[in-house]
Amino acid sequence: MMKKKRLIVALLLCLLLPSAQSQFIQKHKWNAIESGGGGFITGFCFSKQEQNVMYARTDVGGAYRWVESTKSWTRLHDWVKSSEWPLMGIQSMCIDPSMPSRIYMMGGMYNNSPSAIMRSDDYGQTFKRFVTPFLITGTASPNGERLCVDPNLTSVIYCSTHRSGLWKSTNYGETWTQMSSFTNAVSITTGETLSISFVIVDGSTGTTGTLTPRIVVGVNRTGSNNIYVSEDGGSTWQAVAGLDNGARPQRAELSNGFVYVTFNSAESPYSGTKGGFYRINMATKEVKDITPLGAKTVGYSGLTIDSKNPNHIIITNTSGVKWAPTGMYGERIW
Repeated sequence: MMKKKRLIVALLLCLLLPSAQSQFIQKHKWNAIESGGGGFITGFCFSKQEQNVMYARTDVGGAYRWVESTKSWTRLHDWVKSSEWPLMGIQSMCIDPSMPSRIYMMGGMYNNSPSAIMRSDDYGQTFKRFVTPFLITGTASPNGERLCVDPNLTSVIYCSTHRSGLWKSTNYGETWTQMSSFTNAVSITTGETLSISFVIVDGSTGTTGTLTPRIVVGVNRTGSNNIYVSEDGGSTWQAVAGLDNGARPQRAELSNGFVYVTFNSAESPYSGTKGGFYRINMATKEVKDITPLGAKTVGYSGLTIDSKNPNHIIITNTSGVKWAPTGMYGERIW
C-alpha cells in the first residue's frame, strides 16, 4: 500500500511539473547586465536640433545613447549576433540635421566581414543594416568624423574610409558609389592606400533641397597635399596649400567660416613626435598656424568648438611623448 501511495504521488508530481515549469519561465524576463562600456571611447555625437540627444562610439564595444531621464548610457548594439561581431567596431557616427531621431553609424572591425552602415530612425532603438562594398575598421577610429550628411540634401551622405577612399550615398546610406573624382585628384604612390581622416560638408554654401557645393576632406598622410576642398559638390578638387608640416590631419571642425584641423605625425593619435593646429579661412583658403606656444614636437588630435561661442576652442595633444618645457609625458588640454 505504501509503495502504491508513493507511486501515485510521483505521478502527480510528474503531471504538475511541466505546468509549474511553464509558469516559472513565463514569469522571467532576461536583460543584459549593466557592465559599462567596452573598448576605447573614440568619439561623441551631439544633436544640434534637439536637446540631450547624444551618442558615444567605441572601437570594439558598439555605441551608446545618453538617457537624460536616468542620467545614464544605454547600449545600442545588444541585437548584434555573435557571427556579426565586427559590427561592434563603430568607426563613425552622424545625426541627420533635419531629423534628430535618425542616426547613422559605420560598423566593422579589423579585416573581417561584415562591414555595414547602420541607420536608425528611432534614436537607436532599431537599426537597418546596409552592407558596404568597402571595408570598415572600427579599431582605426580615433580620427573623424568619417560620416557626414549633406545638411541641404539629407538623402546624400559622404563616407571617408580608412583604406578605400571617399564614397557617396544618395539614398540615405542604402547603396554607395566611390567618388572617382576625388581618387583621381589625390595622387597616391604604388601600394599606398587612400586613407581619409574626415569629411565635412559646409552647409552655408548651399540652399535647402540642393546638393551643397563645398566639401572638405582630410587625407591621412604627410606632405603638402592632405587637405582637399571641392566647391562644386565633389566634381573637382583642389589641395589647400601651406600645410606641409610633416604630420597627418586628424580631426576637423567647421565653425564661423573657418575649418580647424589638428595634425599628428603618427597614423593613430596614440603617439606622435610632430604635429600642429591650423585654421583655414574657407573663403580665401588662407592657412594660419595657431599651434599652442608653437609646440610642433608633439602630435595633436582631440578638437571641439563651443557652438555658442566660436572663439572658445579646446584641443588635446597625444600621449607617449615628452613635453619639452617640463620634461613630463602625457596629454594636455589646451
